[in-house]
Formats: sequence, structure tokens, C-alpha cells
Amino acid sequence: MTEVFISHSTSDQETAKELQQHLEAKGASTFLATNSLPPGVKWSKEILARLRESKVVIFLASKTACDSKYVNQEIGGTVLMQKQLIPILHGVSPDELPGWSKTASDN
Repeated sequence: MTEVFISHSTSDQETAKELQQHLEAKGASTFLATNSLPPGVKWSKEILARLRESKVVIFLASKTACDSKYVNQEIGGTVLMQKQLIPILHGVSPDELPGWSKTASDN
């Protein structure tokens, strides 16, 4: 079971990989699409499955991530599935977080 799903923009891939390495060094099981999915896998279906099984979703919130329709789908799914959402601000302020991710930063 995936404990931590890392939602990010592909332009933040290196930062997301560093975050994944840090979490795994602390013993967490993580999912980062570009590292966790083998070539040829249907990404949409697998991402949704991993989102469903995760306990926590970390949102690496950069400007490009906040503007990404795919990241926003993951955030919406996180909220609808009542998963814990943890935004990590990466060059944006809390006011710049998209939609429902703002409620996670209010807690």
C-alpha cells in the first residue's frame, strides 16, 4: 500500500524526486508517477488506483503545478476521497493555491 502520493508538475520533477528520496529514507512508501510507473502503463488508470490506496497526498505546490489540469484533478480526487492533503509551498503563497487545496492549508 502506498502511504504517500506525491502530486507535482513535471517541471518540478527533480524537487519531487528529492522529496521522494527523503520520505523513503524515513521509511515511507511513496508514489511518484514518473519514478513509480513502468513504460507502457496506462497512466490515468494507475494514478487513480494509487491515489485511492494512498493515506496521504503531498501537493508540491509550484506555479506550474497550481496551473496544471492534471494536478488539479489529483487534488480534487484527494478531497473527494477524503484523503489527507498536505500542500508544500514551492515558490507560491497560500493565496495562490488552487481551489480545494486552499482548505488543506487552512488547517
